[in-house]
Amino acid sequence: MAALLGACAVASSGYNIDKLRQAQPSGDAFTQALTREYRELMDFEADEMFDWEDANTYALKGLRAAAGETVLPQPISERRLPAEHVQELTDARAELVDALFAGGRDQAPEIAARAHGVDKTVTAEEIS
Repeated sequence: MAALLGACAVASSGYNIDKLRQAQPSGDAFTQALTREYRELMDFEADEMFDWEDANTYALKGLRAAAGETVLPQPISERRLPAEHVQELTDARAELVDALFAGGRDQAPEIAARAHGVDKTVTAEEIS
């Protein structure tokens, strides 16, 4: 039974991955750039890491962005992280969200999308 459920999860992931690979981004410049960021993350997780759970998570977020929806950065509480890094990452996420809502998505959509993804070299100051 566990093997069957696992196979269903991979099949569902594959469906979402294929959908994002074929999706045409819509919406503003930020959601279009964010779609590309999520597609890159999804491709890395699926094709290089073979991490279907994370690939599916990025695919679902990418599909929302491709539809023009504003997708927020993932809450820190949803990740399995070492306790000593949780507060630092919580603070960094809050700073990023503040910068995005303060106009960063409109002023610097490509940079904001990279920061929203996983580009650790982008600072909140660059998008606000």
